[in-house]
Amino acid sequence: METSDGSATRGYVASQAFVDKYQARGPLKTLLPARVAQGTTFKPTHPDADDAYEWMGLEARKEIFALLDAAVADPAATVSMVAYDMSESEIMDRLFALGPRLRMIIDDSDKHGLKTSGETQSETLLKASAGEDNVKRERMGGLQHNKMIIVDAAVPRAVCGSTNFSWRGLYVQSNNALLLTGAQAVAPLKAAFEAYWKKDGFANGPSPDWHPLGLAGIDASITFSPHDTARARLAEIGQDVEKAQACLLYSLAFLSITGGAVTDAVEAATNSPVSPTAFPTTTPVSPFISPMATLHPSISLASTNTCRRRLRSNLTPASGQICTTSFW
Repeated sequence: METSDGSATRGYVASQAFVDKYQARGPLKTLLPARVAQGTTFKPTHPDADDAYEWMGLEARKEIFALLDAAVADPAATVSMVAYDMSESEIMDRLFALGPRLRMIIDDSDKHGLKTSGETQSETLLKASAGEDNVKRERMGGLQHNKMIIVDAAVPRAVCGSTNFSWRGLYVQSNNALLLTGAQAVAPLKAAFEAYWKKDGFANGPSPDWHPLGLAGIDASITFSPHDTARARLAEIGQDVEKAQACLLYSLAFLSITGGAVTDAVEAATNSPVSPTAFPTTTPVSPFISPMATLHPSISLASTNTCRRRLRSNLTPASGQICTTSFW
């Protein structure tokens, strides 16, 4: 059966809750590297580090680690991975354990391409464990901004979304993660990875189109960047937002500095009047989304809690559509 599970990172490093729980026992620098380039070698000294990471990383950290642990434990499993930020040491340890069963693509744009970057350090380390031919650096246009882990096993599984495989990605940034299970659900990710890996024909291939995930009772499709003008998808997402009838839940970075169809549609929805009948008067309406919301027996979504969140009680697509993405 095709399924999708999700989880959330908590983040909250700027919250009073974080201060109350952990800062009295040690400053933030004892939990997170002071510089991104220190990520692959950073060792925490905070006495409550394990508990703090579990709290900060919430379900997303747990599920991503579990996915990789299962792949390591299955000698027949292979892993194909695409990363933008890549330097979190606990993830790296699991990738080392895979040896030549790993194929990895790491972004090399801008500062990522520097000799001292965490991504370049990760490349060197992973080439030593997986083999020179199993690790590539590349970008498409400006960035290689996709993030996904694909486990090819008896039951294929994958994780995708905006969660970076770095200290910031797991514990600081506002991100989401969606875990997919089943051959049909994972197939579009496998095809996209092969197109990235071969660096041949992606623009004219099928990956920039919409691909149904085959989830029972839910209309879920996936598409992969980059898109050329003829197959741009943001306008279609904006049109879905415009059709919202009950409530719109959104978590978007850079909304104030990014124009386009999605921004226009979200701003129009946000500024629309709230229907007083959308919720019973006895039901409290929280401005925060639950850190993990089960969407369907076969699908649940993970998103970081540090993200911008809004709940508009008259603006959700009647079909229950969800867009999880890492586009800029």
